[in-house]
Amino acid sequence: MLGDVTSFATSARHLARNPLGIIALFIVLIYAFASLVVGFSDKLTATERLPVIWFLILFPGLVLIVFAWLVSRHHAKLYSPADYRKDSAFIEASVEQVQVAAAVGAATARKLPEDVSPEDFASETSVAARRVAHLITPNLLQATSERRVLWVDDHHTRNSFERGAMEALGFRIRLARSTEEAFRTVQEEQFDVIISNMNRPSERRAGLTLLDRLRSHGFNTPYIIYSAPVAPEQQAEVWKRGGLGITGKPDDLLIMLLENVSSCPKAA
Repeated sequence: MLGDVTSFATSARHLARNPLGIIALFIVLIYAFASLVVGFSDKLTATERLPVIWFLILFPGLVLIVFAWLVSRHHAKLYSPADYRKDSAFIEASVEQVQVAAAVGAATARKLPEDVSPEDFASETSVAARRVAHLITPNLLQATSERRVLWVDDHHTRNSFERGAMEALGFRIRLARSTEEAFRTVQEEQFDVIISNMNRPSERRAGLTLLDRLRSHGFNTPYIIYSAPVAPEQQAEVWKRGGLGITGKPDDLLIMLLENVSSCPKAA
């Protein structure tokens, strides 16, 4: 009996080191108390036993729903320093979160109208920063490290903050200023993702033109158009031509990019 108590205490101490362990410990303790109640259920009336029975039936489903929500929406918060092989890995992930959040917030601020209210300004930038920052984990940093991106735009200064966020995540970015330059570069090098603006001098649909040209020549590199404003019909056109999508929001761009590289092997 004493050995069982000691073993439980040791396990509890290890579980309490991170949020997931605390959740597991909490569930174990709740079921332990429920088991004690069931053990004395012969002294309870049928009406008194009914809530315990319903609790034992419904509680696992509730736990599953909450756990699925945590994993899908807040998985980065389920880690603690003890979950990393080295303290430096935890620090690195935290630093990258700050750098990326700052860059995405700055990129979002740059795109807001000049007459936006201070309240809307703060809300828009903070929401954009949080949407991207919570995705950053050591596994994601490993997946994005040394990924190659070709960014096509005739004015690269206007997306410097977005590139800064990507470079903080380990992406290697090659710049091109025209459809012709981009096509030549793709023939010479392999990329994990191509990002292009839509309008360039003398061509209002240059982003779609480059996408069509790449696909017609057998280049299936994931393709994102980064341009604003975005009309619904443009999104349909990009998908129809085999692109990942079109967006004018920095946080949407980063999320689209991260979702793609997380599921695809690195370019050779």
